[in-house]
Amino acid sequence: MMRTTITLVLVSGSILGCSSALESDWERIDELDGRLGTVTTIDAGGALVERPRTDPPSDSDQAIRRVESLVSLMETGTPRDIALAEVRRSTIENNLRIQSALIAPEVAAQSLRAEQAKFQSTFTASVQQARVVSPQYYGELFDVETDSFTAVPGLEVPLRTGGSVQLDWTVSTSNNTNGLSGEADGFAATRPAVSLQQPLLQGGGVEYNEASIVLAGARLGSARAEAQVAVINQVVRAEIAYWQLHLAWRQLEIDLQLYETSRDLLEQQRRLVDAGAGSIANVYNFETAVAASVEQVIQSEDQLRRTVRAVKVVMQEPGMSLDGSVALRPSSEPKLVGYDFDQQLLVRTALRNRAELLQLEFQQLARSVTVMLRENEMLPQLDLQAAWNANGFASGLSIERANSDLGNEPDGWAVGLQARVSLGNDAAIANYEAAILQRLQTVADRRQQEILVTQEVLDAIDSLEAGWNSILTAELQVQAA
Repeated sequence: MMRTTITLVLVSGSILGCSSALESDWERIDELDGRLGTVTTIDAGGALVERPRTDPPSDSDQAIRRVESLVSLMETGTPRDIALAEVRRSTIENNLRIQSALIAPEVAAQSLRAEQAKFQSTFTASVQQARVVSPQYYGELFDVETDSFTAVPGLEVPLRTGGSVQLDWTVSTSNNTNGLSGEADGFAATRPAVSLQQPLLQGGGVEYNEASIVLAGARLGSARAEAQVAVINQVVRAEIAYWQLHLAWRQLEIDLQLYETSRDLLEQQRRLVDAGAGSIANVYNFETAVAASVEQVIQSEDQLRRTVRAVKVVMQEPGMSLDGSVALRPSSEPKLVGYDFDQQLLVRTALRNRAELLQLEFQQLARSVTVMLRENEMLPQLDLQAAWNANGFASGLSIERANSDLGNEPDGWAVGLQARVSLGNDAAIANYEAAILQRLQTVADRRQQEILVTQEVLDAIDSLEAGWNSILTAELQVQAA
């Protein structure tokens, strides 16, 4: 009774623990559902404070000073020099997209490991102690008590041909006590046995049963190719963001120079007017030019902030906030180099090394293996079943004596076949034809991707050549200017 009570308490506690965890999950789901369909205005939390609008000053000097004050309001934080190599390193080490992409191959590797382990043997064991009380009646009522003990160690061995071998060695003792006479008699038994089950048609063969390992390997290769694409894309994104940052700084410097030049020319025109040698119309024109240059500086500073934030986002360096407290200034200077391209060699190299094409090749390999599996599944089932066992018995409860009698008792064996044939077999045929179509689809996708890669390479070559020609033209424009 005490043991039963403890068991009930443990079971109840486990049920309550699961219920508590589920209740917590349901509460979380209810909380998330409560956020759906609810739109909160930004100004409700005080995130927006309306700025009072003032009338524009009537004096031109005050208007110019007011516009010029906008430049100081857009100042960024203290610049920090950063090299292209540091951006690459931080992106590879800290970018969460890269880290997420690198997890997929590890998961696929564990799946491959699990498939490779499916032919490992399994040790099994069972032990049972029992007492059975049977009432008997021979003139008077009495009980017969039977105490039995059974132990069955075993080993299950899966075969690469699709079958399985099971080994077990059953040992048991049984003791009967007559409640009427008080006499007891018992015996011991031992029974080693071997059984075999092997499919001969459907599900049989090394190729069919090792195909899942090949599929897991193909999925691992596909995951690695996808991870390579993700890493390359993030590194390319980091480099583009870096050179965009370089461009934003240069653009801001130029716009600041234009603003200072416009400001100097305005002051010069004002001095000429005060000296009676200039026109007030020129002063108005240069005031407009100053306002336009301030507007350009504001836009350049805004673009600089965006590019700085873009570099920080792709780097994701710990401790580097996304706000404007720290402005990144590129220290690596671009090197203007022209190249002559071998288009055919570059296209062949891309077709051989592009990760997208490698990923499709892995998929094509997996589709071919799937076709082989579906073809095997169209066969009827025909399984071979065989078993053999030896027997050893001894009076009394000595298992050792029963083992010594194994050779004296007759052996048992069984051999049989079990068949199962589908009438029509439409499902298996449909799956096989679908697998063939999927393989053809993968071949078409791979060919289409080859065309796109060829186009991308040729477009990139044309873009680089056009860019180099633009650089040469821009140098001539600078000299002429």
